[in-house]
Order: sequence, then structure tokens, then C-alpha cells
Amino acid sequence: MQADLCERVRKIASQGATMPVATLPIGDPAILASEAVTLLVHASVRPVTGDRLLAFTVRPYRVSADQSGPFFGSAPRAVAMTDPAALDEALTEALSETLPWRPKLDGPRPLQ
Repeated sequence: MQADLCERVRKIASQGATMPVATLPIGDPAILASEAVTLLVHASVRPVTGDRLLAFTVRPYRVSADQSGPFFGSAPRAVAMTDPAALDEALTEALSETLPWRPKLDGPRPLQ
């Protein structure tokens, strides 16, 4: 599931990107490169009424001398794992709040 989630994020984040977007394993030294921005996807899965619910948020991380990067990223979201289209939509919304090259979405989305 982790690899699938990372690939989904990479695919959506790379759309319209002005720089290369890649997935890297934890511990890869490229994550700490001064020109790199890492997207941290904090996620947890819980069983809910016979389904699995993925709760997540996305935030950027960049190594800097003062370590004063953004503390918060996208608003937290939750989506059923059995609905790939809803998962991609939720990831798209989160990345639109986080990445400057992603188109901003108009207004809040209705609760589902």
C-alpha cells in the first residue's frame, strides 16, 4: 500500500511540474540535498464499517540552514481505500494546496 500511495502522489505531483518529481526510499541521501523539496505524506489506515479509511495530509519539507520551513501543509483528509477515483481526487486536492504549480481548486469541496 505504501508504494502504491507514493506512486499516486508522484504521478499527480509531476503533472505540470517545473522540476523532476521522483519517489525515494527513506534514508536516500537525495532527500537532504539543498535543491530538493520532499513531500511528506503522513497517513494512517483504520477499519471503518467493513472498509479501510485512509486519513492523510501532505506537507513539504526542505533542508535549510534555519530549519524554518512550513509547519503545516494540506488540510487533513479521509477517503475510503476501496475507491481509487476518490483517493486520487483527495490527493489532487491536497497537492493543489501544497504545490505552487498545481492548479488551485475553487472553494471547499462538499463532504462525502
